[in-house]
Amino acid sequence: MELKVYKDNVSAAQLICETKLELGLETEFLIPDYLPQVFKVVKCIVIPVVLQKQLSPGRLNIEGYLRCIVFYQAEGTGELCQTEQKVPFSKQADCRQGEYDYMDAPIEIGGEVEYVNCRALSGRRMEVRGAFALSVRAAAYRRTDVITALDGEQVYPKTETLKTAQMAGTAEKILTVEGDITFDAEPQSILHTQYNTRMEEVKLLSGKAVVKGTLEAQVLYRPKNSDVISVAAAQIPFHEILDMEHVDEQCRAVALLHPCGCTITGTEDDKTQLAVTAALTVRAWKDVELCVVQDAFSSAQEMELETAQTPMEEVCEPIGESVNVSVSGELADADSEVLMALATPLSIELLEDGEQCVLRGRVTAHVFCRNSAGEIDCYDKLCEYTVSRELAYRAADICALCQTDVVSIRTEKTGANLTAQLELMVTGFLSVVHAMPTLSDAHLGGQRAEEENAPALYIYFAQENEALYEIAKHYHVCPQTLSDINQCSGDALEQAKRLLVPRGM
Repeated sequence: MELKVYKDNVSAAQLICETKLELGLETEFLIPDYLPQVFKVVKCIVIPVVLQKQLSPGRLNIEGYLRCIVFYQAEGTGELCQTEQKVPFSKQADCRQGEYDYMDAPIEIGGEVEYVNCRALSGRRMEVRGAFALSVRAAAYRRTDVITALDGEQVYPKTETLKTAQMAGTAEKILTVEGDITFDAEPQSILHTQYNTRMEEVKLLSGKAVVKGTLEAQVLYRPKNSDVISVAAAQIPFHEILDMEHVDEQCRAVALLHPCGCTITGTEDDKTQLAVTAALTVRAWKDVELCVVQDAFSSAQEMELETAQTPMEEVCEPIGESVNVSVSGELADADSEVLMALATPLSIELLEDGEQCVLRGRVTAHVFCRNSAGEIDCYDKLCEYTVSRELAYRAADICALCQTDVVSIRTEKTGANLTAQLELMVTGFLSVVHAMPTLSDAHLGGQRAEEENAPALYIYFAQENEALYEIAKHYHVCPQTLSDINQCSGDALEQAKRLLVPRGM
């Protein structure tokens, strides 16, 4: 007797790297002539920008730069000024080796400042020294064979239809989003630019991904002949088409836009143009239903079965949540005047809490104030928030690619008490991996030995919710015939029942 085994394979993400890499920060600033000299260093903010992530067997290569932004108080005028410098870095992380598919591998890179010291060496030279902890979390895809069907005389497989997700592709593109921005007064200096991305449509066609959205930018600037810091806002639409070879209309996708920096220039028609450089990432997948064999037996021969716990990946609903957080504290000088406020979000982390896993985010509010002595200080406050998702999985079984944008930040001062209210938008891709029991291989053994003097008819007293397949397997009879003889419906008994089981069916 011949047994035909039909197989397919499924892929699921497996965590192969989770580590922190330390980046040394040591650089000097030369303040350009068009900016005033330094009186006092107020604040240094460090933001990582990743340009390239390359995953290969046993190794992850990361290249990018640290945006080192220094706010200082100008000599003479006492104005708040800003200058910045890019500090390039290149790092490698060790990864677990194995038979992995590194195409479309999800890689999450973030980080935070461990410490940073900034001092003025002269009126036009500053020195920055510190360390930045780069957090790395990478996964790769591993394919597993599963049996989808068995074909053989008197062989009865138990099948189940499982839902899983198969990655269809990832596309990345560096683009420039350009649009006009209107300033109420001519800027003397640009202090900070804050971004918020609103995705309006991610449409997948055969081999293409069409992404439409709006980039909202808020520019903090100081007008000429004024000490008051103002805000100019712009909403710039963008429309991009990316090549994605294996996607079609049946796929789903999530798009993320990571702004890296911007330039503001004047145009010939006396308008001001804002050009934002950003990295657009589109991640596509297809939800599939796969019929797999979980058990089997033969009524005529012995069977040798190999079972396995097969990882199946399930893509959750994309993250798109508005979060409001508030922080407060006491000022050292109750007569201080608030000049401006900004915020720097940190990357989302996965924290295990018992049998649950939560998505925790952190954001630091920076509030710049001028005290009664005329000096500018910066007050920093770190706060935490969680994304409302119930995840009954281990952190190692979750893939989260998230982005946090600062929509707005408002401050309120009452005496010495200062409160900052932040509105954040968290978007991203989220998937979980869970193991399902399946057959990985099956073989026919020898002829099954018949019990001597076995009765021609068995009477079996079945219990409520007992599975008919397990009863049929125990007596080596055809499950469908057993169901027909006893007029049963469904895979399990709705109530306790006496079953007639003829031998040799």
